[in-house]
Amino acid sequence: MVMLVINELREYIFGLFLGVECSENVVDYSNLKFLGTAFFVSKRGDAVTANHVIPDRPLDAKERI
Repeated sequence: MVMLVINELREYIFGLFLGVECSENVVDYSNLKFLGTAFFVSKRGDAVTANHVIPDRPLDAKERI
C-alpha cells in the first residue's frame, strides 16, 4: 500500500468567509464571517467543500464568498 504524505497542508486547505463588498473588488474585512474550509483537489484550482459550508440562500448584491 502506497501512503501519500502531504508536507504542507496550508497549500491545499483554505478558509471560506462571507463578507460585504464596500467598493469594487474591496471587501470590508472587519465584518467577515467564517463559513468553513475547503481544499484543492486538482492542480487546475478545483476545490471541494461540504454542503453545509455554502449559504443556503442567495447572496445579497454586495455579499461575497
